[in-house]
Amino acid sequence: MATIALVNPFEGGHHAMHLRLFGCALLDLGHDVLLACAQPEDVRERVLARTGAAPERVHTCTHRLPAAAPVPWKRLRDNVQTVRLWRAAARDLDSARSGTGATVDLVFFPWLDAYAGYSRRVVHRPVLTLFRRPWAGLYFHPRWLRLPPDRQPRRRRNWALPFRSPRCRAVAVLDEGVSEAFEAGARRPIVAFPDAADLAAPDPDYAPAREVRERAAGRPVVGLVGALARRKGVATLLDAADRPGAEDLFFLCAGRLLEHTFAADEWARVLRQAAAPPGNLFLSLGHIPDEPQFNALVAACDIVAAVYEDFPHSSNLLAKAAHFRRPVIVSRGHCMAERADRYRLGLAVPEGDPDALIRAVRTLLDPHGPYADRSAFGFEAYARDHSEDALRGAFARLLAHALPREGAQPRGDAS
Repeated sequence: MATIALVNPFEGGHHAMHLRLFGCALLDLGHDVLLACAQPEDVRERVLARTGAAPERVHTCTHRLPAAAPVPWKRLRDNVQTVRLWRAAARDLDSARSGTGATVDLVFFPWLDAYAGYSRRVVHRPVLTLFRRPWAGLYFHPRWLRLPPDRQPRRRRNWALPFRSPRCRAVAVLDEGVSEAFEAGARRPIVAFPDAADLAAPDPDYAPAREVRERAAGRPVVGLVGALARRKGVATLLDAADRPGAEDLFFLCAGRLLEHTFAADEWARVLRQAAAPPGNLFLSLGHIPDEPQFNALVAACDIVAAVYEDFPHSSNLLAKAAHFRRPVIVSRGHCMAERADRYRLGLAVPEGDPDALIRAVRTLLDPHGPYADRSAFGFEAYARDHSEDALRGAFARLLAHALPREGAQPRGDAS
């Protein structure tokens, strides 16, 4: 069996969750793990507690985000930062080998987007020199394969360069709808990963989850939960709560607001509504401590709103909603809408349309409508296909490519 390094200096949200899930999956498959992240001991303790693996199978090294490049021009700054990420990964993995003696057979980047973000050969070539280990990773947002060319930045014309590196062994994607196109461009094995979630039991003592039910007073709760960036459809939910005739519904918006993602006028509106919310809106605007608290908020909803804007990708909020048997409303088009339709998870509406959101809520709640029979929803099938069991199977398929028999060579070239 091999030793796999999970390398991710980014903290919080899905970054911490994926380190735990991926570490557990690899240990269950019989591999040893090196956790290279900002808080490795915390992740190690939780992985060992969950799997019961022998402590000597999980190595750690501290790996933090390098300082931002002091370059004023954004494109050049992004390229310089990409090189710094690879350099830091190489340096810290070398230090880990010196300190622990662990020999890494494969490096897996759970957030490959940050490392493969460069597109210029002037950056690609130095990275080949800096990082000489075989690697794979999970790419979250290959939007150039989902959106039309006129909505893509020109720099994406060389998107495949990183993956054609001779050291890239395989790539995982969270969007099964783009895997064939990705493989054709990257010339590497592409494995569609399930968007698995941490389904820890909801915290029954989490105050915001209790309060939303109390304040709803029997009204159906329509909730948006997570890091509240503009693209999450925050404005759509707030507008829906403000609509005349929506007083019989109750809306929840919970999570940390990311101010920098909002325009100035949008941010001012959010602050006004937070200061004096209507009676059918509960705002819990703060960091959600961990997965049990997050899951308590999802379980407190009757319908989960994921009407994201300009977001053609996957979200593991669907896995959480399916686990708790909560219908979803997503934005029309692309990955989440395809899944909502295929598995019958809920409805898709035009993004940025609060009236369409309210109509979808009423359709899902109609006791005589097409969704009255909850057994017709495909919650169980979706939960199975995006479970930790499915994640282990996907990892096994990826490692069959990434850890070839001795003497085998990866496909493609370094062009």
